[in-house]
Amino acid sequence: MTPPQLQIWQTMQIPTRSTSGPTALWNGHMITGRTAFTLVPQGTATRAEAATILVRFIQKFAPNMY
Repeated sequence: MTPPQLQIWQTMQIPTRSTSGPTALWNGHMITGRTAFTLVPQGTATRAEAATILVRFIQKFAPNMY
């Protein structure tokens, strides 16, 4: 999957100064969106979504712990 470009972040109303974090998470495969290229920047994460991000983080940066 291709990482989103700046215009995609802009259409989701994420301020330009705030795109480095979501872009890094996307590029690191920590987040994938609710659907392809669909993030909900003003929404809240479910427990399952938060757990998925944490598991992906642990798998990437502490693979021997999981």
